[in-house]
Amino acid sequence: MTDYNDGKWHGWDVGECPVHPESRIDALWIEDGQSFSVINARAGDQDWFGCFDAFRVVKEHREPGEWWIADNAACKTKTEAEMLTLSGSVIHVREVIE
Repeated sequence: MTDYNDGKWHGWDVGECPVHPESRIDALWIEDGQSFSVINARAGDQDWFGCFDAFRVVKEHREPGEWWIADNAACKTKTEAEMLTLSGSVIHVREVIE
């Protein structure tokens, strides 16, 4: 699987957007075989079905992680944590991404 979030240029013909729609990309158009245009845009605002020749991710968007802790066990859902706790205490943790 290709890591498109590596900051390198990737050739593009057509297909679904391969990165998070909130990521910032540079999209490149080759106009006459010699000149080109580049724009910086949100990935979700671009037409990924054949409108540009290459792209690179300049700022990857990541969703923050979220989990709950109950009696020293990490859980994916609050309900799961509440079912595991003996003490009645559940801690909600949300990752901070700068």
